Amino acid sequence: MGNNKKTLSEIRDYKVVKRNDLIQKSRHQLNLQEQKIILYMISKIKPNDGDFTEQIFSISEFCQIIGLDDDNGGNYAYTKKTLKSLSDKSIWVTLDDGSETIFRWLNDVTISKRSGLIRLKHHEKLKSYLLDLHENFTQYNLIYTLAMRSQYSIRLYELLKSYQYQKYVIFDLDELKKLLFAENYKLGNDFKKRVIEPATNEICKLADIWVTYDLIKNGRKFSEVRFDIHAKDMSGRLDAWTSIQHEIGWDSVSKLTKQEKLEREKKDERPQLPDANVATVADANEPQIFPSVYEPINDAENDEDSEENEYFYKGYDIRKYNTENMTKVKFNAYQTNVKDIAELEAMGKARDYKDGWAHRRAKELGILTT
Repeated sequence: MGNNKKTLSEIRDYKVVKRNDLIQKSRHQLNLQEQKIILYMISKIKPNDGDFTEQIFSISEFCQIIGLDDDNGGNYAYTKKTLKSLSDKSIWVTLDDGSETIFRWLNDVTISKRSGLIRLKHHEKLKSYLLDLHENFTQYNLIYTLAMRSQYSIRLYELLKSYQYQKYVIFDLDELKKLLFAENYKLGNDFKKRVIEPATNEICKLADIWVTYDLIKNGRKFSEVRFDIHAKDMSGRLDAWTSIQHEIGWDSVSKLTKQEKLEREKKDERPQLPDANVATVADANEPQIFPSVYEPINDAENDEDSEENEYFYKGYDIRKYNTENMTKVKFNAYQTNVKDIAELEAMGKARDYKDGWAHRRAKELGILTT
């Protein structure tokens, strides 16, 4: 049974994309581990997928995602039990005409003790909620859910993400209990203490949004709850990523075998782009705390000091890394973004900034003095 455990650097770009109806108009009773399995499967759907394909992953990878010690000898039995429970679970979705439909999350489940592999496939009725989405959908990074410990945290997080564009949302208290499958908490104070408070605390600590809430009374009884939702800035997201790594204890980067190191040296791979000149990737708008692979430019004549190479650093095109809401400064003839070098060092991303072109440009711009 191979070790296919993931690292944070591998999984940080996995995105969960759902049609809003599947978030805002659905009711399901998945526990914490089951939610993480489903979200992990959704995050592996490619944007251009026209149909569901069978997803294959190892038992060790499965255990890692749901937070189990993969060295535990009872994991095969527990995995079977978890998959059986998940395959029996259904989801209710309210349609536009007010009627409700129910379907299962999974179509097929296969597990092999000999190969250590699990094969899963989404239910066909989920296609319209997960595939070919161009409007009325919500997207978020899977990584923000992996360290959460309350089943209500994940569900509330994606609900609030789907309303983030409004900056606030007001739920009828009884309706929110239904959405969270927390109707057993009859009293408003119990619901606040057992559900809302721990969930919002986890969201603020581990996710990319700040959330505050206010329970609203109608007479002597709580009837509504208002959530205010604000996107975290770079510093807030950095704190969240640090907390995630601390909570789940995964390696931040892949550990290479001796053979892999030798092969990498033979290939003379180009180094990653140091963020003394680029702070975030525009489309993700996320702090690049963990190493990522940038697309190399196929140009054998890349010379750091050549005029025609003014947009490149060691073979990497910096023009596509351009994000708004950050200080813009000029590197040669191109406007790109920089952040204070101390912050970049704290992010663990500027370890190579003293090398060559980027360092000289940073000195010229006054970002660095040495």
